[in-house]
Amino acid sequence: MGTNVPAQMLPEARYLTSPRAAMTAVFIGYGVSSGMWAGTIPVVMRNSSVDSLMLGLGITFYGIAYVIVMSSGGTLARFASNRALILTGMPLVALTGALLLIATSPLWFLIALVLFGAAQGLLDLFMNAEASYVEADLKRPIFTRFHASASGSMAVFALIGSLVSADANTAWAAIILCLGIAAAMVFAARRLKPRYSAMARAMPGAPAPLLTPLIILGLAAGLVIAGETAAIMWSAKLLDEQAPDLAAIAGLGTAFFGLCNSTIRAGGDGIRARFGDIPLILGSLLLATTGFVLIGLSDNFLLSAVAFAVTGFGTACVIPAIFAITAKHMQENPARALGIVSLIAGLPRVLAPWFFGWVATTHSTSFAFGLCAVAMAVALGFILLLQMVQKRATAPLPTKAL
Repeated sequence: MGTNVPAQMLPEARYLTSPRAAMTAVFIGYGVSSGMWAGTIPVVMRNSSVDSLMLGLGITFYGIAYVIVMSSGGTLARFASNRALILTGMPLVALTGALLLIATSPLWFLIALVLFGAAQGLLDLFMNAEASYVEADLKRPIFTRFHASASGSMAVFALIGSLVSADANTAWAAIILCLGIAAAMVFAARRLKPRYSAMARAMPGAPAPLLTPLIILGLAAGLVIAGETAAIMWSAKLLDEQAPDLAAIAGLGTAFFGLCNSTIRAGGDGIRARFGDIPLILGSLLLATTGFVLIGLSDNFLLSAVAFAVTGFGTACVIPAIFAITAKHMQENPARALGIVSLIAGLPRVLAPWFFGWVATTHSTSFAFGLCAVAMAVALGFILLLQMVQKRATAPLPTKAL
């Protein structure tokens, strides 16, 4: 009976029922949570009586919770499949995100933000682990397209969040967040395979992977994520400072950042296939450095919004490429490799928000963004170091003269 279906419809039908479509929905759900939070930050801060310093402190604890959960992925993978952990993480992200958006006191704000970080860390780890399996199954690069879907939904929902919460009514934003994640979860639930981590099946006595590349990747990832976090979580605050009368579109910075992220990531797999992950990361970090320099120098709403777009272009493919390299480094168990990299990345990504908040309070938000350019330059140095390490590891051993 299936032969009665027009041939041109078959690829679309296969895609909509595939694990790839399921993972795209999961990444979209993650982007909904990040976007709604980013777009409502100025209003949530006012409702909770939170200043820039406390926001920085809260994001620091958010990062700690995020890293603790991500780095424990190897242990969690022993007890449940990627599918089960993803479907556990999504409602937890919705619940904690909604509680964060309706916070009305500093204590409520801090507790909800920490729980939100833990829930997002759980979802982030296992959606990327499962994405690496889907890419391996298809035998072609698709990793950045998953991240493109997250960036695109983040951009759209950041703007929606800022518009909805402009009248200080963040309850509607919380409802939209929950509905968006619920829709993504329902779509993904029937299409995800119950795939277990390979860690439990690893052969005893198997050679341990070389950790030096993972350490370098973790340090670079931590700096880049710190920069992305600053762009996502502080752009609305910066634009609100520069043009308070445009508060309703303060989420424009996150929207520009996310849309440019999504645009580049949509074609990033083709760039990966043509040039390789390392050259792509190096070029991207140069562009990201330029974008953060522009933000640091700007005191104009429109110029700052455009500069956030530049940083979105620059950081777009860095983390997906780093995750792809990480998963290939430990193909038998990408969740463990991602957990190691996440643990190493924890120090810069956890300390950076507190430092950013302190600088923004004592100097200015623009100046704090300028320091993000330094972080991008340091990350570029780490990737150059990784390139050297890889070349040495693959160089032929010198032969001794007889």
